[in-house]
Amino acid sequence: MEIFKYRHLALGCGAFLASLYISYFMSNLLRILFLVASILALISLVIVFIIRRRKSTLDIFIRCAFLCFFIALAMITSLIAFQKKELKAADGNEHKIVATVTEEKYEESYEGGYIVRVENIDNEKYSFNSLLISPKSTLNKGDKIEAIAVITPLENTFEHYEKSAYIDDGILVSIGIDEYTLISSGTAKESVFKRINTELSNYLFKYLNNDTASLFSSLLLGNDNLLDPSIKRDFSRLGISHVLAVSGMHITIIVTLIGLVMRFLRVNYFAKNIILILTTIFFVALTGFSDSAVRAGIMVTIAYLILLTGRFADTITALFLSVSIICLFSPFSIFSVSLSLSFLAMLGCLIGYKLARKIKIKIKNKALRYIVHSIKTIIITTLVVIGFTLPVTFSAFGSLSLLSPLANLLIAPIFNLLIYFAPILLALIGIPYVGIPFVHLAQRLSWLSLLIVEHTANFKGIVLPTFSHLQYGGMILIIVSFIVLMFIKKKHLRYGLILTLVGVFTFFGGSLINFIDKQSNVYITTYSRGTNDFIFLESENDLNVIDISKTSTTSARQASSVISSLNYSEIENYIITDYSHLTYACVNNLANNYKLKTLYLPEPITEKEKEVYDEILEITENENVELRMLEKSMELSGFKLKIAKLDTLDRSERKSVTLSIKSNNCELLYLGAGSYELFDYFSEEKAQTADIVVFGSYGPTYKVKYSYDMPYLDKAIFYGNSYDYAKDKLKEKLDNKAIITPCMPLKFRLKDNS
Repeated sequence: MEIFKYRHLALGCGAFLASLYISYFMSNLLRILFLVASILALISLVIVFIIRRRKSTLDIFIRCAFLCFFIALAMITSLIAFQKKELKAADGNEHKIVATVTEEKYEESYEGGYIVRVENIDNEKYSFNSLLISPKSTLNKGDKIEAIAVITPLENTFEHYEKSAYIDDGILVSIGIDEYTLISSGTAKESVFKRINTELSNYLFKYLNNDTASLFSSLLLGNDNLLDPSIKRDFSRLGISHVLAVSGMHITIIVTLIGLVMRFLRVNYFAKNIILILTTIFFVALTGFSDSAVRAGIMVTIAYLILLTGRFADTITALFLSVSIICLFSPFSIFSVSLSLSFLAMLGCLIGYKLARKIKIKIKNKALRYIVHSIKTIIITTLVVIGFTLPVTFSAFGSLSLLSPLANLLIAPIFNLLIYFAPILLALIGIPYVGIPFVHLAQRLSWLSLLIVEHTANFKGIVLPTFSHLQYGGMILIIVSFIVLMFIKKKHLRYGLILTLVGVFTFFGGSLINFIDKQSNVYITTYSRGTNDFIFLESENDLNVIDISKTSTTSARQASSVISSLNYSEIENYIITDYSHLTYACVNNLANNYKLKTLYLPEPITEKEKEVYDEILEITENENVELRMLEKSMELSGFKLKIAKLDTLDRSERKSVTLSIKSNNCELLYLGAGSYELFDYFSEEKAQTADIVVFGSYGPTYKVKYSYDMPYLDKAIFYGNSYDYAKDKLKEKLDNKAIITPCMPLKFRLKDNS
């Protein structure tokens, strides 16, 4: 297809994006060297072109000049934006900071998370964005505060999946504070566009039921925060979340509808293009300037501006230029997963559409030929889009929905039709008598479409496990096909398509093999971080989570990244062994983000525990989650559990929770929170009966007076605070016989010893 043939600007923009991404990992010296080299190359090209004024050198000059110019521009942008000055202050020590809140990320009863602009550290001027964690969830947008804070790099605070969500906003560090002084209160006001968006959304809720109004508000106005979290979860499981985020598809549909109206009204060519440009800008502003909406808006605006000059608008060049403009003004957007997926999906659509047009199917009947051509275009375009977006999906989320291709072929078009219907509904819904049939139609359509999504997303095991050799092989083939489709000649198009298909099916084949492996094997994953201990039990693609930490609220959020990495969107059983810090928000978060079937809690004793229990009971009833009482001996998905000293747990202080797990004639002994108090109870003799012994948070940390020989250390794992003890006190004895790690999840496949 030779995608960059005669598209010198697109080639230059592609070089800018690639150079900007790579430059983030360079030192300043290397960036300067690349900048100087590209400028010298550009000067040399100009000199050669002046000396040899020939038509044959013109195309080469323009192509290479664009490359050199945009590489130099990427290096300049990198030198300005990627200084990483904030990382120098992230030394783990206390610093006096002054910061202004720019965004509220979340607020829970026990803490708040905010995006802040740090302006001063220890009386030295700074200017960078950071995540602020505060024990007081009372800050508002625009508040200016002063505090004593500990600044930490994101990689020391979050797992990969959580960290990537912040980096694309230019956030490299997190700040923890205990107290703060409010210097000035925020006076931020909503923009005119935000108020219009709110009014339009309220207008929908006035005439429609909640589910219907929230769906159409999301499809038309980008307000996916109004949707029930379980609905968003189901869309995510099917891989069609893109229909809920305002993107090029939404803008194209809106512009197409307005274009049809103006064609009917016979508006002249110049005025029509101006109106469509203004409509695009207004719609992007109305929906909150999201990356995908801005990218699509810039692309559409550029295309119509080119049309105004009387020239043919090249969509591929417009796409590359729009993304480059976004990254020029917001360099960290180069790491944005949503922008990457949006860009690659649109590029896949454009290439897939051109590819489908080149593949001819001879059918005489005109109507049948049109139907076959439409189906062929949808199938080929969908496969190419999946191939293009798969590397980003793979690296960012670590899982892929088995139903994603089918859902994009069969279910996503239903919501595309609803997007066409949404502006008509908004225009007519309030008209007396005329709006009534539209209200009923909208509610029936939304009910049916959401019902299809809910039941389809409930198929067991649709989220495929990842990270096998076959999957990596498929990924390499897909990336190669991506390159081939961009540079291959038109007459060889079919080879690029075949390579894409082979890569996609190889990847899915590897995923299915992993799925079968998980169906026939038993796994235990252990994880400990700080005071948070978790055990994940996998059997026949069922996931059981045991939380034996003493900070259930914060740990529930930390464990989500591990659950995601295990590739589960549903949890068969979730066990919480203590009420310490357990809140409504914790369980609500679990129920909304995962399809949770059964929740186990200890019998409530104190009045406070009974209040929390009643709140959680309400959640479980609303979310169809079965609530059961925790017992000392249980069996879950083939695992036999024994929880020690459950009846003597002190609800007011940190005490011991110790767990014995048996499956396939193997036993894992987990000495969890406060297990140093159980060292006498679980003697060395008892521990020797276990195949794997795990020392979690508050393990043998405080009883340093003991000097165990621990002959079973070849089967031991030291986590959390136990890590500190083991690395200092047992380093010589351990040698390579045990695993000592501060927080990394460890996974074991239990084989039948018989």
